[in-house]
Amino acid sequence: MKLNLIKLGSFLFAAIAITSCSTGGSQEDLSFNGKYLIMPSGAPTLGTYKLITEGKVDVLTDATNIPAQLSKGDYPFVIFDSTKAVTLLKNQGENAKYSFVKMITGGNFHLFAFNKTEEDATNLTITSEDNVYGFQENNTPDMLFKTIYKDAGGCDVYLDSISSLRDTLLTMTADYKINGEVVDYAVVAEPAATAIKTNLTKKGIKLVDINLQTELKKVTPWDKDYIPQAGLFVRNDVSKDSDLYKTVLSEINSSISLALSKPGDVKNTLLSAYDNDDSKVTSNFGFSSSVLEGVQGSDGSKNGFGIVPNDVTFTVEEITSFNGLLAK
Repeated sequence: MKLNLIKLGSFLFAAIAITSCSTGGSQEDLSFNGKYLIMPSGAPTLGTYKLITEGKVDVLTDATNIPAQLSKGDYPFVIFDSTKAVTLLKNQGENAKYSFVKMITGGNFHLFAFNKTEEDATNLTITSEDNVYGFQENNTPDMLFKTIYKDAGGCDVYLDSISSLRDTLLTMTADYKINGEVVDYAVVAEPAATAIKTNLTKKGIKLVDINLQTELKKVTPWDKDYIPQAGLFVRNDVSKDSDLYKTVLSEINSSISLALSKPGDVKNTLLSAYDNDDSKVTSNFGFSSSVLEGVQGSDGSKNGFGIVPNDVTFTVEEITSFNGLLAK
C-alpha cells in the first residue's frame, strides 16, 4: 500500500506539472511554431512592431484566412477586425476559443471624393449611379460607408485587401478612369491612404479626403473618439498570469506608447532591424518607414494610423453596440 501511495503521489505530481505548463506555463509550449500571434498587415502592425521584429508574429497580407484561426485556435493571440471577431465568438457560444483583450487600432478610414471641391464634400449625396471602389466587403470600412451614405448601396468594386485597392487606384489616369470607367469615390484606410493621395496628386488628380469616423458621429449616437477596428484576442487557455500573456501585453503596450509619442524612434528601430532596407520594412509591415513617420507625424500628433492609446478601453458590450449602429 505504501508503494502504491508513492506511485500515486508521483503520478499526481506529474499530472499537475503538465497541466500547469499547458495552461499558464512556458511561452514556447503555448506558441504555434514559435509564433505568438497572427494578424493582418497594415496599420495594426505598428502596435505590435516589437514582437514582429523579434520574429514572433505571422503577418498576412490577405486577412481572409484569419477568421478560421479564431475557430482552430492554433495561435495564442489573434488580431482581427474586432466587430467580426466578437460576432463570430458570440455565435460559437461555449465553444469559443478566444476572448477580447484590447483594441489596437480605432479608426483610420477615409473616403476619397475624386474631382470634387471641398464645398462639394460638405454635403455629399452618393447614389448607386456613382462608381465607388472599396476593399473587403462587409468589413468595418465598408459598413461605415454603407451607414453614412445609405443611398450608395455599397461599393461597386471590392478588392480583397487595402494593398490591392492601393495598387488599383494608382493606375487611375488623369481623366479619373480605371479600366476605362470614371471612378467617383474610394473607401480607403491608412497608411495606404497617404501613399494613394500623394501619388495621385502628383498626377494632377484632384481629390477631397473625408474622415469617415467624423462623418459617422453626424449620423449615429456613437460619441467615442475611437471606433472598434483591429482588436487583440487571447486564446482561453492562456492564463493572464502566464509569462506569455505578460510578455505579449507588455510588448504591445510599449509598441503603442512609442508609436504615439516617438514614431521617429520607431522608424529608426524598424530600419535597424531590417538592415536599413525599407523594402524589407514594407514587406513585413505593409508600409515603409517613411510612410510611418509621415502618417503618424514626427511626434505622433497626427496618429493617422488610428492607434488606440493604452488608457482607452473597450468592452465587448461596446463593440456589440457599435455593430448594432452599422447598416446591415
